[in-house]
Amino acid sequence: MHHMKFGILKKFLAGFLLLSLMPLVGLSAYTWMRMNRTVAILVDSSRDALTQNSMSLLEARAQAIAGQVEQLLSAGMDDLNMLATLPVDLKIYRDFAGAHHREIWMGAPMSDSREGVKKTIPLYNEVTFADTLGREKILIREGGSMAQGRDVSGTFQGRFGPENYFTETMAMADQAVYVSHLTGFHVPGPSGGEAVAGEAPGSLAYRGVIRFAKKVYHEGRLLGVVSLALDHRHLMEFTQHVLPFRDEKVAYPSYASGNYAFMFDDEGWMLTHPKPWDIRGFDRDGSLVDPASGQYRQALIKAGQQPFNLLHVPFVHENYQQIAREVIAGRSGVRQTASVGGISRVLAFAPIKFNHGAYRKTGCFGGVTLGAQTEAFHRTVNRTFDEIHFMLGKIAGSYFWLIFVTGIVVAGIAVWLARSFTLPIRMLIEKISDISRGKYDVDISITRGDELGILGREFSIMSHKLKQHEEHLVKSLDDLEKHVDILKSIHSAGQMFTFAFDREKVYEVILNTCVEGIGFKRAMLFIPNGKSTRLELVKAAGFDRWIEKLIYDSALEPIDISAASGNGDRTQAISHDIILDTLYERITCILGENSIALAPITIDGRLTGVLGVDVVRGKNKISEKRTKTLDIVANEAGMAIERARLMEEAVKRREFIESIFSNMLSGLIVFDKEGAILSANPRAMKFFKCSWKEMRRSNIEELLLPYPALMDLIRAERPQGEIRGAPVDLTLPGNKHIYLETSISTIQGGPRNSQASTLVIFRDMTTRKNMERHIARADKLVSLGILAAGIAHEIRNPLTGITLVLDDLHDRIPSGTGDRELIQKSLEEIEKLENIVNRLLDFASKPGHNPVMEDLNKVIDDTLFFVSKQCKRHGVELRKETAEDLPRVNIDRERIRQAILNIVLNALNVLDRGGEITITTSLVDNQEGRFVVLSIRDNGPGIAQDDLDNIFDPFFSRNPEGFGLGLSITHTIVEEHDGKIVVETEPGRGCCFKIHLPAPLIITNDTVLKDE
Repeated sequence: MHHMKFGILKKFLAGFLLLSLMPLVGLSAYTWMRMNRTVAILVDSSRDALTQNSMSLLEARAQAIAGQVEQLLSAGMDDLNMLATLPVDLKIYRDFAGAHHREIWMGAPMSDSREGVKKTIPLYNEVTFADTLGREKILIREGGSMAQGRDVSGTFQGRFGPENYFTETMAMADQAVYVSHLTGFHVPGPSGGEAVAGEAPGSLAYRGVIRFAKKVYHEGRLLGVVSLALDHRHLMEFTQHVLPFRDEKVAYPSYASGNYAFMFDDEGWMLTHPKPWDIRGFDRDGSLVDPASGQYRQALIKAGQQPFNLLHVPFVHENYQQIAREVIAGRSGVRQTASVGGISRVLAFAPIKFNHGAYRKTGCFGGVTLGAQTEAFHRTVNRTFDEIHFMLGKIAGSYFWLIFVTGIVVAGIAVWLARSFTLPIRMLIEKISDISRGKYDVDISITRGDELGILGREFSIMSHKLKQHEEHLVKSLDDLEKHVDILKSIHSAGQMFTFAFDREKVYEVILNTCVEGIGFKRAMLFIPNGKSTRLELVKAAGFDRWIEKLIYDSALEPIDISAASGNGDRTQAISHDIILDTLYERITCILGENSIALAPITIDGRLTGVLGVDVVRGKNKISEKRTKTLDIVANEAGMAIERARLMEEAVKRREFIESIFSNMLSGLIVFDKEGAILSANPRAMKFFKCSWKEMRRSNIEELLLPYPALMDLIRAERPQGEIRGAPVDLTLPGNKHIYLETSISTIQGGPRNSQASTLVIFRDMTTRKNMERHIARADKLVSLGILAAGIAHEIRNPLTGITLVLDDLHDRIPSGTGDRELIQKSLEEIEKLENIVNRLLDFASKPGHNPVMEDLNKVIDDTLFFVSKQCKRHGVELRKETAEDLPRVNIDRERIRQAILNIVLNALNVLDRGGEITITTSLVDNQEGRFVVLSIRDNGPGIAQDDLDNIFDPFFSRNPEGFGLGLSITHTIVEEHDGKIVVETEPGRGCCFKIHLPAPLIITNDTVLKDE
C-alpha cells in the first residue's frame, strides 16, 4: 500500500476505520457468543446422549451378569436333584464331585492388573450325605473324601461358621430344597485406622459357601440328607474381573477408580466386593451383627471391622437403600451414588431371581451392581469440548489478525471490504445455526486466503469432526446392540439347556444358537459313537443332504478320541489339537474352503464332542471374537449334553422300577391322608374289577366299602415308619370267603404331592389257606384213624370174652331173679360198646371203593326215601331243589348215600317242629376246576364259630346221645372221591354243608369224554 499523509483522506480513512472496526468488533463479539452457546448446546446434548447410552450399556451388562448367576444357582439345584436320585455310594459321590470344576482367575487384590493366575477348583467345596440321625457318612471336601464325618444333627461349627442345614432340611417338605445364605467368617480390614482402598494386604481372602440340601429317599424310605456347598469364589468370578466400558477383563479391579462391580443378597449384605472386609460374615464367636441394632456403627464399618449392609448405610449415600429395595422388588435400573471414599459413581443394578430355600420369602437371591466413576461418562464429551475450545482459540486469533489487517487496508478497499466482511460472516452465522440444530454435515465455501477463509475452513473441519463423532457413537451403539443380542441368545440357550433333557432337543438348540443366535451360516455337531471312540456327525444345520453325507462318511473314518485322555493338561491339549486338526483337514477338503471353525466340547478335561461352524465360502477366517463366542456355546453344550445323558439313565431306571411294580403278583395301592388314591398296579385293579381311571376318581373308603375288615386294619394306628402286616378274612359279594395277606406302611411323598402317604400291599392266599387247612385236617384224621383202629382192635377181644361169660351166667341163673336182670343190663351196655367199636372200625378202615358214573340227583332221591318218614315224624319239612341236566359223576353210590344220611340226621337232631331241610344241586366252574355241588341247608340254630374247626374231628359232638363220628366219616367219604366239603353257618340262622364232587369236562348224550 502507498504511504498516506495525514489529511482528509487519512481522517476519512481513520473515521471509516473507526466506523468499520466498531461494527466488526461488535459482530465478532456476537459471533463469539453464538459460537460459545452452540458449543455449550453441543456439549450438553453429547453428554446427555452418551450418558443415556452408557447407562443402557451398564444396565444390560448388569442384567447379563445376573442371568449368569441365575444359571449357576439353577445348575446347583439341578445337580442337587440329580445327586439325590443316585445311589448313596462314596465312589459315586467322589465321581460327582470330580465332574464339577470351574476355572477362577486369581490376582493381587486392588491391583487393577490384567495379569494373574488361572486355576481350576471344585465347584462345590463340600459334597456330603448324612443319615437320618445326622451323622455324615460321606464327606467330599475340595475334591477329596474325608475319613471321618461330622455330627450335623443340630447347629454345628463348620469350616466357615455355624450351620444348621440338617435340622432345617428335615423339617421341610419332602421335595423341598434347603438353600442357605452365604456362610463364612468376616475378614477384618487393615489394622491401624480406617480401611482405605489399596491398603488390603494380598494375603487377605474371603472364604465361604452357600449350602444346598435335600432329603434322599429310596423306595419310599427316607435315607438321610444330601448337601452341596457352593464355593463362594465361583460367585466372585462374576463380578471380580468386570470393567464397565471395556471388553477386557482384569484379575482384580481397582476400588480407588470406582470402576468395579459387586453383588449383594436379599438382606442387603455384600456377597462379592473388591474389599473383602465388606462381605457378609460371622465374627469369631459365630454370630452375625444385627444391622438394625446399635452395635452396627459407621466407624466400625469404615474401619473394616463390620460387613457392609446396603439397607443400613445412609451415611454413605441414600441411593444404596433405594437400589437394594428395587432389586428385592425384582426391578433393574441405574442410580447416581458415591462410594465410602466419596467417589462419585453411576451404579447400574439388576435382580438375581431365585425362589428356593432362604430366598423363597422374597423370590430374589440378591442383586448385581456395575459401577463406573461419573467422570468416565463424560470423558468423551470433555475431550470434544477441549477440541472445540482449541479451535475457538484459533478463531479468536484469526479475528485479531483480521481486525488488524482490516485497519491497515480499509482505506483503499472500504466498499469491497464491507461487502467481503458482511457476506462471509452472514454465511458463518447461518452455518452455526445449522450446527446448533444438529446438522453437522455443512461445508462453508469461503474461497479466500484471509482470516474469514481460515474461519470457514475451521468451521468446516469442526463440523466434519462432529459428524465423525456422531457416526462413531452410532457405530458403537450398533456394535453394542449386536453384542447384547449375542449375549441374549447365549443366555436364552443356557436357559433352554437347563430345562432340556432330550439329547435330540439339546442338539437342535446348540445348532440353532450357532446359526440363528451368533449368526453363522452353517453348523455341525460331532459326538463319539456309543459303541466306539470314533467321532460321528449327529446333527447339522444349513447343509445340503449330500454334503452332510460326505461329512458323515468322512467323520466315520478312524479318528480315535481315546488318545484325548492323558494324565496331564498338556497331554490333553495336544490330543485335542490333533483330533481337531484331523477333522478340520477332512471338512475343508470336502467343502473346498477354509472359513470354518471347530470348538472342542469337553467335560472335566475329557473330549466328548466337537462343534463346527462356517460362513460359507468366506474370504477371511472367522474372527477371534466370534471364535470365543463359539467356545462359550461349546462349554454350555458339554454340560447340557451330559445333563441330558444322566437324565436318560434316570428315566430308564424309573421305567425299570415301574415295570417291577406292574408285574408283581401282589396288589399295590398308594393313597394320601385325605384318602385320594395316588397309584395302583394292574393286580390291584384286577382284584377290585375297575380301571385306573375309575380308581383315580374314587376314594379309598369308597373302594373298600365292601371290605370293612381291611379298612379297619388300615385305620389302625401304627408307629411312624413301622410296616404292619396281618392276614384278613374277607367276605366278598356273593358270600364268598377269601383270605388276604397284607402289608401296610407309611411312605413319605407320592407322585402328586409331598405329604405322607399310605402303602397297602395285599395278596390272595385263599387257595393256600384252604389247602393248609385241608392237609391239617387230613393229617389229623389219619392219626385219629390209626389210633381208633388200634383201640378198637384191643377192646374188641376182651369184650367178646366178657360177653360170652355174662351170656353163660345169664343162662344159668333162674329167671325172675335180680341177678339175672343185672346181667341182662350188663349185656346191653356191652352191646353199646360193640356198636362204638364197629363205628370206630368203619371210620378207621378203608372199605372197598368202587366208583361208577352215577346220576347224583337219582342217588339223592333214593337216599331221601329212607329219611322222609323220620322227617315227617319230627315235623320237619324236607325240600329238594336239584338242577336239571347235571353231568354224571364218578362216585360210590353207597358211600355217598351214607355221607348224605349223616348230614341229614345231624340236622334232624337239632331242628324243632316246623324246621326245614333243603337239598340242592348245581354245576360250578371256578379256578380250581369243574364241580357238581351238593348243598344241604337247614334253618336250625347253626354252629358256633368256636366249634367250626372241630366238627370233623372224631368224638366231637354237642349231642349227649351222639358218638361224634358221623361228620368224620362223611369227611373221609368226600376225600375218597377227590372232593371237598365246606361249611357255611351263621349262629341262629341255620347251617349249610356243601359237598364238591369233580365233574367231567365234556358231556355228550350221557357219555363222558375225558379231556384229550
